[in-house]
Amino acid sequence: AKLPPVAFTKKDVEKQLRELQQIRNDVWKRSGEYENNRTLGETFISSCDVDQDIVRKQLDVMKERWDSINNEVLQQVEYLESTARKLGEFLEKVRAVEAPLVRCEEKLEAALIAPPAA
Repeated sequence: AKLPPVAFTKKDVEKQLRELQQIRNDVWKRSGEYENNRTLGETFISSCDVDQDIVRKQLDVMKERWDSINNEVLQQVEYLESTARKLGEFLEKVRAVEAPLVRCEEKLEAALIAPPAA
């Protein structure tokens, strides 16, 4: 499953981050099941002479999928956290520039209305 594209409004990024954190929490809740399954498979392999290759392949596929999910979620969470932080910084800078821009616009408007100096 592919994750949705990242939105670039602070509200949307924060919403996606919350959703992704919920997915991460769900994955973490399942980590015990994964570890138990892996341990059972390793125990089976060490105690049996038959079907070792089949179980080994299943364990390898399960580990690959598990690692892939964890890595993808981690990368997306880090990216969204970074994006949210940068958006926050940008919005702060926009607010800091807003008042001086308004003053400049007012001065320009006053200068355009005023009669030309002789």
